[in-house]
Amino acid sequence: MFAGLVLSVAVAFMWPDTYISQAVMRITPQQVPENIIPSVLSTQMAERLNQMQQEILSRTSLQELIQRPSLDLYKRERQRLPLEDIIQDMRNKYIKIQMMETPSSGGERRVASAFLIQFSYTDRYKAQAVVRELVTKFTEQNVTVQRNQATLTTSFQIGRASCRERV
Repeated sequence: MFAGLVLSVAVAFMWPDTYISQAVMRITPQQVPENIIPSVLSTQMAERLNQMQQEILSRTSLQELIQRPSLDLYKRERQRLPLEDIIQDMRNKYIKIQMMETPSSGGERRVASAFLIQFSYTDRYKAQAVVRELVTKFTEQNVTVQRNQATLTTSFQIGRASCRERV
């Protein structure tokens, strides 16, 4: 029993530390009035987050992060495993993206307008840098989506105005 205790303490001290870096991003709701664009055209926040998440956690995006010289993630693992396995592990085990939930007045849980981004890694500075990069990518993706929605709104209003002129 004593040998088991000593062995478990030794393993615990030799096991590499894992640092978890996290950020919370707030989603700004749609600013276009409902009478201009019906809510049918606007996507739900969870769907929108899911679409952005698929783009950001794609193979090419994660491969670029792993191989970026300033980060150089999973150096030992890349020497013995195929890159596809490392990307899959990174996506499934080390990166967590989830909607934040808050209790509503009725007691049930409702989705809030924020989400959590987490990354676990053995180097705390690299963990922070990866979370910063993921936040930047989400921000850039959101700006692109909002720009596309603004273009859609403008073209919708122009088309609506030209239809009134014809009538």
